[in-house]
Amino acid sequence: MDDKKEGLFIKAINIIFESMGFIILSYLLLSSMSSFRKKPVYILFFTTNIVLISRFWRILKDIGMNNVVVAIIFIICIAILVVLCLRFGYLLMTPIKLTID
Repeated sequence: MDDKKEGLFIKAINIIFESMGFIILSYLLLSSMSSFRKKPVYILFFTTNIVLISRFWRILKDIGMNNVVVAIIFIICIAILVVLCLRFGYLLMTPIKLTID
């Protein structure tokens, strides 16, 4: 019984850390997309965001959960991301040219 509880605890910790990483990286990618929405680099940020979403979904599936639980966790993470965007807005990013002296 203790092994089952320990395995469940490790799964929960793994889900928490993966979700935090997903939320942080998604927030940064969405900020980048908002900052560079009229530049060609927008395509790079958009595709990276798609890859991040699919990677997060695959990681949740690999942990050993069914589709309903994965969808619930994903929706919770998206809701937290929306709250972050509404509360703090997006980070303004601008390119800076480096000069070598």
